[in-house]
Amino acid sequence: MCALAELIACPVLAGDCIRDTNGNVVRGKGQCMMDPYGKVFCAREGGGAMREQYGAVVCGIGYCPAADTERIRCSTRPDGGAAMGAYGKVQ
Repeated sequence: MCALAELIACPVLAGDCIRDTNGNVVRGKGQCMMDPYGKVFCAREGGGAMREQYGAVVCGIGYCPAADTERIRCSTRPDGGAAMGAYGKVQ
């Protein structure tokens, strides 16, 4: 019953939900991601989160795709978009 309540409440209350290594639900205003050590990081509202090549979590103001060099680049606007261009560069 509690799990059902968490699933229903999460989209209404937060941008993203993720369970930590202890089984607790972490609700973030933006996208959330867990690092290799089990620590959860959440971006601010409208922001993105992504793990870089060594496992560290990078949070940005907007969406964060990985560039061709595995470097993460994020949009500079809340809820902003970013995408891989024709030559592998994030724009």
